[in-house]
Amino acid sequence: MLSTVLPRVVSSITVLAVFSAASSGTAGLILDQSFDGGSKNSSAGVGGGVFGPTDQAQVFTVGIAGQLAQISVLIIRGTFPADDLLLDVRPTVGGVPTESDTAVLASAAIHPASVPIAPPTGGVPPEFVTVDISSFGVHVTPGEELAIVLRSPTTQSGEVYAWFGQGNFPPQPAPYAGGDSFFRNAFFGFPTWTADDSLAPVVHTSRGFETFVDAPIPEPSTLVLSSLMLGVFGVARLAERLKSATGAP
Repeated sequence: MLSTVLPRVVSSITVLAVFSAASSGTAGLILDQSFDGGSKNSSAGVGGGVFGPTDQAQVFTVGIAGQLAQISVLIIRGTFPADDLLLDVRPTVGGVPTESDTAVLASAAIHPASVPIAPPTGGVPPEFVTVDISSFGVHVTPGEELAIVLRSPTTQSGEVYAWFGQGNFPPQPAPYAGGDSFFRNAFFGFPTWTADDSLAPVVHTSRGFETFVDAPIPEPSTLVLSSLMLGVFGVARLAERLKSATGAP
């Protein structure tokens, strides 16, 4: 009887295992790093201007392995005729963004129509504007330091965007602990990335941002497959023991 039951059990498990393997492989978009600076719902906060030769950057530390798919930045713009705003993802060296505007991991334009306008009287809060960079295939690993850069497509642009966040005076550290914020402006004598807190008065600043990683999620089918394989091994071991006890061939 055992010689006929065992093949049927193994056959049934094989069919279920094939079904389980075929149903796996989905992934989910997961919020990894984020900081809203407390200014998401307020017109108050620290705003770093992006216009003409002035670029802004925020370094972050990856926490989840996968593909970097989306980035959101907490921004607002002025009322002048608008140019696009460029968002880059860059490597870092020693926690500082790389300088080249061409050797970037991903780059996408933010159209001014998607950015809230700050009227002259103020009172309009910045909003998180999301950019999809999934087509660039930026694969990230935990502990990796990358930089989000906002810049103008031309150094002659008169359009002003503001990237909001929060600043702390010493001895308090920057609100976001995973990386520093930077700026550069060759016109005013800062041609390379300069830490925001390197100028007086010293303020440890963090910009508002969110990163989303497309990361594999363990499927229930994977757990089922593991249990089924353990069942195969258990049945096989039981068969061997019964054979030894009964002397069956």
